[in-house]
Amino acid sequence: MNGGSAVVDSRTIEILRRRLKTEPSKDMKVLIIRVLGCIGKEPIIDSTLIVEDLINLLAEKSTKIRVQIIQSLEMIGKTKFQYNARFVAIATQFLNSQYTMEMSADPIKRVCLKLLGSLVPIDRDPQSDEALISMITSYFTDRDARVRTKAVSAIVQFIQRGGIVLPKMYQPIKKVLIDSCIQVRLAGLKLVWLMAQQHPEYVVNHSGSTNRLRLVDDAFTRTCVAVTDTSMAVRTLGASLLGTFQGVQTNYLLLTFGKEILSGANKGSLSLSRGKAPSGSEAKPEDILITDDALMDTGAIGVFIQGLEDEFFEVREATVESIGELSMRSLDFAQKAVDFLVDMFNDEIESVVVNAINCLKKLGNRVRLTEDQLHIVLSTVQDSSSHVRVSLHQLLKTTVMTSITCLHATTSALLANLTRYPKDVDTTFEALKSLGERHSSYTEFIIEDLLRIDSRFLTQEYHPDDVYFIGVLIVILNASTINKSILALLPKYIFRHTHYLKDKYPSYFPDVKISEEGSHHIGSMTSDMDVTDVTEVDVGAFLEQIVDRFGKFPEFLKSRNFSEARRMIISNQRQLERVMELDKRLKDNAQFYHIYAKILQIFVEFQDEDKLSRGNSWDDGKTQRNFLSSRLMILSYRLENLFLGITAALKLELVELRIVADLVMFLDTMALHREETQIDPTLLLQQFRDRLFLARSFCSENSLKYPENLENLDRACHTLTPSEISQNIPTLLKMITTFIPNPIKIKNLLKKSHGQIIYPATNPDKPAEFLLNFPVKIEFQARLYNVDDISMVIVQVELPDGSVQNFPLTPVNCVSRQPLQHHLEEDLLVDLKGITDGISLKIRLMTVYEADFQRDFSMLQQFVSNPKGGKLGLAPLCKDIQYYVQPRKQKNRDRMQIG
Repeated sequence: MNGGSAVVDSRTIEILRRRLKTEPSKDMKVLIIRVLGCIGKEPIIDSTLIVEDLINLLAEKSTKIRVQIIQSLEMIGKTKFQYNARFVAIATQFLNSQYTMEMSADPIKRVCLKLLGSLVPIDRDPQSDEALISMITSYFTDRDARVRTKAVSAIVQFIQRGGIVLPKMYQPIKKVLIDSCIQVRLAGLKLVWLMAQQHPEYVVNHSGSTNRLRLVDDAFTRTCVAVTDTSMAVRTLGASLLGTFQGVQTNYLLLTFGKEILSGANKGSLSLSRGKAPSGSEAKPEDILITDDALMDTGAIGVFIQGLEDEFFEVREATVESIGELSMRSLDFAQKAVDFLVDMFNDEIESVVVNAINCLKKLGNRVRLTEDQLHIVLSTVQDSSSHVRVSLHQLLKTTVMTSITCLHATTSALLANLTRYPKDVDTTFEALKSLGERHSSYTEFIIEDLLRIDSRFLTQEYHPDDVYFIGVLIVILNASTINKSILALLPKYIFRHTHYLKDKYPSYFPDVKISEEGSHHIGSMTSDMDVTDVTEVDVGAFLEQIVDRFGKFPEFLKSRNFSEARRMIISNQRQLERVMELDKRLKDNAQFYHIYAKILQIFVEFQDEDKLSRGNSWDDGKTQRNFLSSRLMILSYRLENLFLGITAALKLELVELRIVADLVMFLDTMALHREETQIDPTLLLQQFRDRLFLARSFCSENSLKYPENLENLDRACHTLTPSEISQNIPTLLKMITTFIPNPIKIKNLLKKSHGQIIYPATNPDKPAEFLLNFPVKIEFQARLYNVDDISMVIVQVELPDGSVQNFPLTPVNCVSRQPLQHHLEEDLLVDLKGITDGISLKIRLMTVYEADFQRDFSMLQQFVSNPKGGKLGLAPLCKDIQYYVQPRKQKNRDRMQIG
């Protein structure tokens, strides 16, 4: 607040305090107390007088007023810690008084308990808070369920704030789990879990017997009981909390999957077996022997089975998630859980199935699927839900096949599904690639079956665009990078298609090289790592040499050797393209420098153009200048917004480039002012000064030195008047013709944001049909890479007349596969009103960004409206695709009437 508002607030407070003392209406007093509490919590307000007035008003007999006073005190105490000790004492006094025995005091008890949970200091010795915690726990048996809930929630909040409750308080705490009120049991579950986190190794008596258990084990078994509760909410919370317990003994975890019979004549010896009790003294290997009487009455037995069979999908979903979390901490538990997780693939709810798949995927190499389990898993490949199928493909990428039969069945199921769901080609190819890489030894034995090779007949040659054939080659060629003997088993015609498929699907096919003999010498086909001895260090050094040559660019400009500068730029661009091919790790850095080379070319054109460098009239060459400045503005924004890892120093260089582009536009407009009087030169000059001020502020915020070029430009703009600028354009023109961009050298790895449109594919041979006067529905699928904010990505559809329709992404339709990697599925409803002929649509993925100034959009070719006002720039994430549509032919409904 500023000084003026503080005076107004003081006057307002005084008016409210006087009105509170004289107001006869209880409802109005409650409202004034609430307003004073809101004012008193502000850090800049001195709340002393407000606090004193509210405390003095506690003498009122009205329960409603007292409740509001305590709520206001709690509100103030959350920001003004100096009052907390006094507020806690007031609440404690109320709770200990005889007044709370009355039925009408229940609302006051609730707000007092809530205040204690919020304001009791957490930095004191737990021993000093023992009496206070004991007093709160005494309300666990209050006649009012709402009071009991507030009492339990108060201790929960106290622990969540960092307070410590003595472990001996666990005995009264665990009793709330059998409370008759659902809300009390829900809060009690959280409290028991928090106690298990604070004192996991503390030993407690189990169920009042002499058996001793660790607190975490006892809390786990009691939470298991909650999964059988009559309330769905309690069952769901209990099932979800089970997965968050740390350090529970393995025998308790294994009991959760038991459909066992407890048997044992001797006390202290129990045997749990499936279906029947083991006879004699010997137990089967799968039996669980338990030597603790405490387990006789435990609620852990079969609790996960009950959770997985619950009638509510929320409980089943929470149970699956907990099983997945516990499986990550115990190998024995994980091996026992696999069978139950696979059974959940048959669940009727999509989210439950997806969770079960994801849980198995987390286990990775920790478990192996049997042939029977794999059969159930592969049956899900045909599921109608794309989310289920995509999740399953991700699971199969990490699954280790136990036999050749399993690999053959999995590969065949994926290949067969390609014709049923062609939209899944991306994730299916990913799964096939991983299967080949991870099972190269098995792949050798299924080649003949996959390629349908029969020695009795001539080998059938597949069409290179056959999706089945492509999938088979993905498996085989990726396996061949590890198992070289596979290459000798392949038909010769396969090698004629290798380069074509590698160019078409670079993400799925390994880099290969074929000798001059081609398919005649199959063994000459090697992976990229065998082609040359060039290492990553060599490619990195090669890139460093290219960047060092960029450092000579300023010398070429100073010496006006523009032809040599052009040759250097073209040579560097070619070599950067070579770097992109050799090293994927440095590809994005090379792409950055490749775009930067285009910017350097613009500066060569700026300074080499006759009309700019030889002092001719400024008006000559205006069209060329506008094109170059617009191009410079676009490329600088793309470098800043398409690459992750841009440092503040590098961003300053890009800002400086945009200032040069803006200076060209500024001088053009000032020159036009001499002919058109409606242009305000003072406003133009102030706008340009604002851009320079923004650059200076950016330097200050990031501790960077203000560039000398901008310092000179800033000095000129602040010393010249608008009329002087119009008359001295050649002076400012010299700043452009002599501007030399600083060499850029990136020390870290950059990541370029890009996308891949998976579906639809271009369809010139089979245009999609649409009904006249109705929108056409386009099912769109894409993959985004190195994108940290999907809200800044849109799908754009361009019509032949140049008009565009933008479709923001729906977060629920974006699935994050890996960090900064997303899979998109959107239904685009494109309005084709007025179109009666077949047309082609351009579909593209774009990222939006905010410009430094709104006037930059006069030089940016692509932009959209910002919902918050103004405009947003656009940068492409991938190449456009051409999608052809045509009107559906209407059947002639005129039929001859019979009879």
